[in-house]
Amino acid sequence: MSLETPIDTKLSTSALDMSLARLERAVDRVGGAVTSSKERQGQVFHLRQQMQKLVKEKAVLAADLKDSNARANRLKTANLEVSRRLEEAMGTVHTVLRKHGG
Repeated sequence: MSLETPIDTKLSTSALDMSLARLERAVDRVGGAVTSSKERQGQVFHLRQQMQKLVKEKAVLAADLKDSNARANRLKTANLEVSRRLEEAMGTVHTVLRKHGG
């Protein structure tokens, strides 16, 4: 008696075909997952680049705002000084006019 069992070739071929089909579907799913992952990584990279640009732009805008505020404060101080001097000058003019009958 032989230790080998008879193999049903039709059944074996069918099982092999089914296994190969399952393997192909699994490989396709893995390929799709890899493609999807690469796309997400690309999107993340792009978003990081945009974020770096925005951070740099924010720093520039913050510096510009600081400079503008400093200039506004200088202008305000100068305006107050000009107003003070004008009032002083007007007072002097009124005093002179009163003295000279004006």
